Parts: sequence; structure tokens; C-alpha cells
Amino acid sequence: MTSEPFNAMEAALRAVRITPPDHLVDDELVVSVGGREIRLHHLGRGHTNGDLVVEIPDCSVVFVGDLVKENGPPGYRDGYPLEWPRTMRRVIGLVDGPVVPGHGDLTDRLFVESFTEQVGTVAQLVLAVTSGELSPDQAAAQPVHPRAFHQALGRAAAE
Repeated sequence: MTSEPFNAMEAALRAVRITPPDHLVDDELVVSVGGREIRLHHLGRGHTNGDLVVEIPDCSVVFVGDLVKENGPPGYRDGYPLEWPRTMRRVIGLVDGPVVPGHGDLTDRLFVESFTEQVGTVAQLVLAVTSGELSPDQAAAQPVHPRAFHQALGRAAAE
């Protein structure tokens, strides 16, 4: 067995030069890439505190990163479960075409609205537990992904 493919891969990886970001996006930043206007939005905290939404207005495409996960429940490990629904409502305001999620297949406004309801339900259940209205087990028995809910509850407590 030859190591030639591995040597080529190593050489290619060594040639990569990472250019770190040199601009912060507080709310919105408009840049031009190849003559095309690209809008970068920080709409609030959700999956992380630095979620960035990339909008390409001339073709109505929105890249939402891990704010939306098409192939499973939201991941709250680094998330902000009580703020995520508000951020997602702002995302919906940008959606007028295809949506590229952080995980899964290309999706659309209807899916983003459904995902927003999902994170909203989790936020409501977290609040119900923290107020003593429900026990964690009662809340996890609701129509939400139990692991996602328990992650969200842990993150909300950490906030």
C-alpha cells in the first residue's frame, strides 16, 4: 500500500492559509464579494453567542448555520435556550427563499418557522421548570426531544 494519497493530502493541508476574521459584526455588515452584495447579520444569541446569518439578497438565499438544524433536534450544549426563539423570529424576517442550515438538507421558510416553534416550546418548558410549575421529568415528557430539553435546562441554569 502506497502512502502517496496521504502525502498529497498532507501537502494540500499544509498549503492552506487560514485568514482570521478582521471585522466584527454587531448587527449587520454589508460586503461585496465578486460584485455581489452579501449581508452578514448578528440577530442575537441562539445556538451560540456568535451566530452569524449570511444573506445573499439577489438570489434570496440565507445561510443560518447552526441556528437551524434540519436533521435532528437543536443542540443546546453552547446555546441560549431562552433567547433562541427571539433570534429565530428575526431570522424568519430574512427568509424569502432557500435556507441553508448548519446541519442537514436545504430547507425553506416553513421549516424555519417549525424549528422556531420547536425552540420556543423548549424555552417555555425551561421556564415552567425554573418557576416550579413543572418538574424536569414532566417537561421532558412533553413533545420535545428529551436530550435537547435536558441540555437546554442545564444551559438555562448556567445562564
